[in-house]
Amino acid sequence: MIAPDATLTTSSPVDGAIVSRNEAGFQSDALVIVWSAFAPERTGEVAFLEPGPQAHMLGRAAAAGGRGPDAALGDPAARSSSPDAPPSTSRVCFLRQRPGIEDPRGQLQEPGVSREQLLFVARDGGLSVERCGRCALLVNGEPRDTATLTPGDTLMLRGQVLLLYVRRPRYLPALRFYPRVTWSFGAPDPIGLVGESPAIWQLRDDAAFFAQGDRHALITGESGTGKELVARTVHALSQRAGKPFLSRNAATLPSGLIDAELFGNVKNYPNPGTPERPGIIGQADGTTLFLDEIGEMPLESQAHLLRVLDAGGEYQRLGDPLSRRSRFCLVAATNRSPELLKHDVLSRFAYRTMTPTLQARREDIPLLVCHLLRGIAARHPHVASFFGPAAGGAKGSQGRETGQPSEPAWPRVAMELIDALVRWPYTLHLRELEEHLVRAVMKSRGDMLEYEPPRATSSPPRTSVEPPTIAVAAGDEAPSGRRDSPPEPDRSSVPLVTREEVLSALERTGWIIRRAYRELGLQSRYQLYRLMDKHGIERASGPGKDD
Repeated sequence: MIAPDATLTTSSPVDGAIVSRNEAGFQSDALVIVWSAFAPERTGEVAFLEPGPQAHMLGRAAAAGGRGPDAALGDPAARSSSPDAPPSTSRVCFLRQRPGIEDPRGQLQEPGVSREQLLFVARDGGLSVERCGRCALLVNGEPRDTATLTPGDTLMLRGQVLLLYVRRPRYLPALRFYPRVTWSFGAPDPIGLVGESPAIWQLRDDAAFFAQGDRHALITGESGTGKELVARTVHALSQRAGKPFLSRNAATLPSGLIDAELFGNVKNYPNPGTPERPGIIGQADGTTLFLDEIGEMPLESQAHLLRVLDAGGEYQRLGDPLSRRSRFCLVAATNRSPELLKHDVLSRFAYRTMTPTLQARREDIPLLVCHLLRGIAARHPHVASFFGPAAGGAKGSQGRETGQPSEPAWPRVAMELIDALVRWPYTLHLRELEEHLVRAVMKSRGDMLEYEPPRATSSPPRTSVEPPTIAVAAGDEAPSGRRDSPPEPDRSSVPLVTREEVLSALERTGWIIRRAYRELGLQSRYQLYRLMDKHGIERASGPGKDD
């Protein structure tokens, strides 16, 4: 069903005690390599800053055979080699994290990075960074020697490496439903999903669970987040994988002919000379039907789906007195709130999942950049000039050849472009990302994809200090009279954020308002207050929740 194209290099199964800690919601401060000028294949590797009073030193590893932090390669507890460093300072080491597997990769190797470059210290629930080495530091594109970080901030060691600060689970439990992982780290999976973030691994496991259950499923998510690709994953992992995948857009079905399009009609009905049509439901017998934008269907048309969605798949063609059956599996998608569907139609979808936005998995953006650029190069051969030679056989954490096939070539991309794309306030997600890349390809000269400043009509890249403005729904009004908000703090209307998104952001951030509103991309905490009022969400009490 899934043809393996690579083998995982080294693996370290995670024990059950650690997994249970992760399932309890334990989150760690982490640094993700989102680009390296000298080792782009390390993109996606993560280093966890273990909780506790100790500081964390990030820097270049010692030379091979030398004494120092390399003696404990991959060990987060390896001590700093500097006599001036406090004894409680640990070295920052990176690993390739996958569900149930951790592959240590050691410290940075970039030649322009000092042995002791950045010092990280946890303070007051946040993370501070101080430059100790010679390489210049930029935080969110601005030169800094010290800074206090919030999740989503980028740290660029100029000309060397770009890091993203995130909070993510320290351990990922093994997949429960997805088949064996057989593809290289950072590469697309066999169906085409790209990413190594916890969010995308959870989405893969959800899709595998749906496929095994062989029940109708609903995929929600913003436009451009890959809902059809998830539907194809469900199909490819199901028993129906040998049949063609059938895809239709419900928004394009003519309003007066929806029933005929869905269920078909007998010959000469409704008018003489009308040809017989099997309809989409009949064509989907024995396979998977992906019905995109189901939320665009009128409610009365949605009601016509009720009988065929019940067990047995019974339906009638127009003009046919006989009932037929279609043994199909419907995977529907919508970018609207699922609550806008007819309630009894929604109840037919026991399996539901949501595709994450790019903002929810920013560490995957550089991997998506490489994947999209390879697709552009396949259509435009001259784009191959932006790619370097293909890497040789892959190596394990100790530098030994593993026998894997050569990895695909990595594009030459300016670090400033990756930095801008990682922090961009996406609304159309993958479509918008590809648009930026196409524009950069058109504007770049030479053999490197350069940073292209955004057009005047575009919003600037997001920073943790000034989040982007969100589009406002016509007719929305901000609630008034809240005693916790200043009378006139922010006159912008309430953004288009659903109740589920607000609750999810609050839970992920422990109901800390200043973190939640930034994660949602809001301008201020007061916009989040208005959204909580609008959706009937009470503020959590307790010290520090509004800090």
